[in-house]
Amino acid sequence: MSLDALRSIVQDSLGKHLYENAIFFADKLVTMSQAAPDDVYRLAQAYLFTKQFRRALHVLRTTKLTTTESRFRYLTAKCLAECQEWDECLSLLSDDMLAAVQVQGGARAGCMRASPLHTAACAAHRT
Repeated sequence: MSLDALRSIVQDSLGKHLYENAIFFADKLVTMSQAAPDDVYRLAQAYLFTKQFRRALHVLRTTKLTTTESRFRYLTAKCLAECQEWDECLSLLSDDMLAAVQVQGGARAGCMRASPLHTAACAAHRT
């Protein structure tokens, strides 16, 4: 089976919410493509959709893609937030988003100017 055929199956499975099927084929695809970034992203997404946050983090970390692009940074931060690893999550987010919180001393008003992910992380970190 070609890589393009596998990619098509993975994308089709994700589109139809067949996440376990997507995970199975995406895992094979990542191995066959030698961890091509788009293939790793699809696998991490499928893990995220099935609430397998630690597995998604493992894939992102072992392929060293956690901070290479904003899409990987978002997935990594989302997984870290779901795992309640707040310090690492917040340190991963960009300095400009954190600046709004620091100005307000972590007040809710400061968080509202940041991204929804950061807002959720900030709110949970305070509780």
